[in-house]
Amino acid sequence: MVKKIIIKQSCGIGDILFSLRIARIVHNKYKAHIIWPILPSIFWIKDYIKIPYITWTTYPDYSWLEDIKELHTKVDQDTVIINLSETSKNLNEISSMQAKYLALELAHDNWQDDIIISRNKKKENELYYDVLELKDDDEYTYVHRQYGTPTINPNIPVGIMKSKFMPNKIFTDKKIVEGHLIAEFTVFDWLKVIEKAKDIHVVSTCLFYILDAVDKKLPEIKIYNRDNDLNFNELYFLKDTLRQKWKFVETKYNTTT
Repeated sequence: MVKKIIIKQSCGIGDILFSLRIARIVHNKYKAHIIWPILPSIFWIKDYIKIPYITWTTYPDYSWLEDIKELHTKVDQDTVIINLSETSKNLNEISSMQAKYLALELAHDNWQDDIIISRNKKKENELYYDVLELKDDDEYTYVHRQYGTPTINPNIPVGIMKSKFMPNKIFTDKKIVEGHLIAEFTVFDWLKVIEKAKDIHVVSTCLFYILDAVDKKLPEIKIYNRDNDLNFNELYFLKDTLRQKWKFVETKYNTTT
């Protein structure tokens, strides 16, 4: 009888959040506890996604998972590995996100319900009032151009979308608050800043999953593909499931500039 399930999906904050529904389904089916190793640089997820049947642990403690390539691997009588990081390799022309569910023959409907964030209001207020020096009656546009899983090494940058791929008037006509990595804050700590914005422009990143799961109705969110023209293929299959109002802005990248 399976008592423990190890999920191999160590990074991609969006990948992890979107896979929480899978974790719940397999937990309910097998009544098994979930062990989920993630990169040390995003281990703070454990403070925001608190689920009784999931134990977050650091991936270096499970480095042997690198050798696991199959979807299901039985470790012993009690333990099974579910590999969500390579599900798309046998599903041609299917987005890697959709492949996680198709490989396990699971439905992804209402995926937002499993992204339950334990918000740190103290950190949100500290960021809003003390760091960004915003006031409650400020009107501003929120812009987020950074993407990619951060590393422990601060000298290794994350990706950033060039501002020229967003309309110029965003940066010239309005007050801008731009989301970015700050050492003591996580992406979840920006939620108050985003929820109070009058206009929202984000690159395709984990915010797609986070913002569609929050209860507050937000103004139309403009989302931009990040580093190539095919990036939105990861998201289009979810269009019919979305709860916020999204506008997908497709950008043609010239990779030589």
